[in-house]
Amino acid sequence: MEVARFRAELLELSAVVSTHAFWAQVERGDLVQARMALKHAHEEAAGEGVVVADPTQISRLDKLLITREYLRFQLQRLDEAIRDLKAQEVRDRHRAEQARADQGVEDPAAAR
Repeated sequence: MEVARFRAELLELSAVVSTHAFWAQVERGDLVQARMALKHAHEEAAGEGVVVADPTQISRLDKLLITREYLRFQLQRLDEAIRDLKAQEVRDRHRAEQARADQGVEDPAAAR
């Protein structure tokens, strides 16, 4: 049971880290190097005498805060996608109206 819990936690945290907004700011050619630096950050800190909390012991509060940040990021992306789709629908509608006008066909919505 403990292994399953760890796997679920690992999957959850992997999703949070890999989809974090930070990665959009990193140049594409630097992604691998940035991810490796993150992977080994705790080793560097320990080598410098910095006390590092056990990375397997993340508090429930920290998990919730990370999840909230991740959900805010995802909501922002969703809002952008909705905005883009609405704008696309307006453009498509305009093109269709223009095409009908060019062909001399009456707008079906106006005929109702």
